[in-house]
Amino acid sequence: MKIKEMSLPGPLLIYPDAHSDKRGSFLELWNQKAFSQNGIRDKFVQINQSTSCAGVLRGMHYQLKSPQAKLCRLIHGVARDVIIDIRLSSPTFGQHTSWLMYAGDSHPMIYIPKGFAHGFLVLSERVVFEYFCSDYYSESDGQHGVRWDDPDLNLPWAINGNSEPVIVSAQDNSLPFLRDIPRNELPIYP
Repeated sequence: MKIKEMSLPGPLLIYPDAHSDKRGSFLELWNQKAFSQNGIRDKFVQINQSTSCAGVLRGMHYQLKSPQAKLCRLIHGVARDVIIDIRLSSPTFGQHTSWLMYAGDSHPMIYIPKGFAHGFLVLSERVVFEYFCSDYYSESDGQHGVRWDDPDLNLPWAINGNSEPVIVSAQDNSLPFLRDIPRNELPIYP
């Protein structure tokens, strides 16, 4: 397994070891011992999968009362993945990092610690996105998030000159800008 740091402290790019031969390939996606030795000590309790078509933007979401660390990967397709540090008192509060995610032979994954908002924009005809989550989804926690087009954040959705997603849910379009979120509705740095 290869692990690379991103431009924000916390999120990580992970390239699991893949073994291929004429029959196909074998991939170990999660090994508690190996990940723990590399600083990822979360225990994942829920696996989610979404399928989205070209131009769909999902995000920027987070849970507050039941925060989730996530281990994400694309099973099919290409997407622009964006992560925002929304932890109050964090030295990188309001900063973001992004990565062009793709399903491919290197099987890349991204680790997102608790306290970050997350979203992605579909760049291929279709994506299948898989999330390992460290806590259960909680409807009672409310739908927390930061608006995808927050002008203060200048999130890097632009790909090949196209900066506007085609399909955004009404819920995601009604999320507040980061500056307008009450401070008691944001996570606190450690």
